[in-house]
Amino acid sequence: MTPAARTIQEEHEAFRPHLEAIRRLADSVGEASVAQLRGGVRDVDEFLAHTVMPHAVAEGRVLFPLVRKEGAEPTIGVRMTECHVQLGLLLDELEALIPSVQGRSLTGATERNLRRVLYSIHALLTAHLAEVDADLEPLLEAKLPPEEREALFEAIEKCAREVASLYEK
Repeated sequence: MTPAARTIQEEHEAFRPHLEAIRRLADSVGEASVAQLRGGVRDVDEFLAHTVMPHAVAEGRVLFPLVRKEGAEPTIGVRMTECHVQLGLLLDELEALIPSVQGRSLTGATERNLRRVLYSIHALLTAHLAEVDADLEPLLEAKLPPEEREALFEAIEKCAREVASLYEK
């Protein structure tokens, strides 16, 4: 008996609570204490830098070559790679704001920028996950038997762990 193949939606379920936390953090800018914001920003930075971005690199290395090989719409990989690039830029902006969230209070400009970056991260990730679910899931189900899908997810996870380990040293 072969194991049930995971789906992209199942892989993304682990991200959804983080998306909600990012949105709630953005909502709280201007109302929460600086200490609460600092902790939340640290959590978002950790999630993006050590989970999402390694996962994005793994998709680029493992999933997108397969998508091209399987003859999917040529722009799928390009669009998704562009989303990963934009997410990296937003992560850079978030990290640039971290020193501004160290004091006892935030300036109006810092609040606006922090809110903008957090809402942008939330929107971009939400749209990206929906696009991957809608565009890639049917392709994988149609082209790959369950064992190959399982091996694909394992390869993505392994690659993401390897990439993450490069940043944790």
